[in-house]
Amino acid sequence: SQLPSSQLPSSQLPSSQVHRLDHGTSGLLLFGKTRPAAASLAAQFRERTLSKAYLATLLATHPLPDSFVVDAPIAGHPQDRLRSYVPADAAEAEALRAQEALTRFRVLERADRAALCEASPVSGRMHQIRLHAEHSGCPIAGDTQYGAGAQPHPPCARLLLHAHTLRVRHPASDEPLRLVAPLPADYREGLERFGLSGAAQPLGV
Repeated sequence: SQLPSSQLPSSQLPSSQVHRLDHGTSGLLLFGKTRPAAASLAAQFRERTLSKAYLATLLATHPLPDSFVVDAPIAGHPQDRLRSYVPADAAEAEALRAQEALTRFRVLERADRAALCEASPVSGRMHQIRLHAEHSGCPIAGDTQYGAGAQPHPPCARLLLHAHTLRVRHPASDEPLRLVAPLPADYREGLERFGLSGAAQPLGV
């Protein structure tokens, strides 16, 4: 039989989630079944020893290269605590205590109005992929917070950002794990609107 949580040793109590996804982002969300497992997984995020790949549908406001990197520091927005912000210059970055942030993008599939991309954040700042996509000039489809002026009409039914693949080490055995969350139906419907199939898969992790 299974002990109620109130009678379990503290090391075996269920823990909260290890990381977060932005509101509207679908996909993988990692939990530790015990506190030591959660601590081990959280350390991998903190020390950047794991790798992540998202599927992001970018609006093709200009031609995108096959791959590109956005290396731009991120700070809290000076007027809105619920938003992130790329400072205009080094002085503003210093004043706002911006943190370094880097995201790698790779185009998987193209259509006239959008491109399905693999997005791999090296750092983990709030709204990083969304903000870096906007900073590149090609915001994510369905993102009404970053790049609202570029969105199609009628707007997309959801944010087309999905946490697809995660490579971590098992917290007990240390064996490498590759975790994958397939695209949900509503994301595929969004792709169909732009003439994208979603058949290509991330290769970076």
